[in-house]
Amino acid sequence: MQKIVQRYRDLQDIIAILGMDELSEEDKLIVGRARRIEQFLSQPFFVAQAFTGTPGRYVKTEGHDQGLQDDRER
Repeated sequence: MQKIVQRYRDLQDIIAILGMDELSEEDKLIVGRARRIEQFLSQPFFVAQAFTGTPGRYVKTEGHDQGLQDDRER
């Protein structure tokens, strides 16, 4: 997962300047995977409540577990 997110960070400047259309198909997949990972990891978890001040919430895990597993295996 770290490699995917790091590659996404590398691509952010290119996306800002040229847009998503200029990326290769592989890079577009990486961007999509990294965004899903970031969205999942930025959910309001109960353990982070003391640090963020944002109350934790329960979210349905249906689909998230398999989606992240699929992204890790690619």
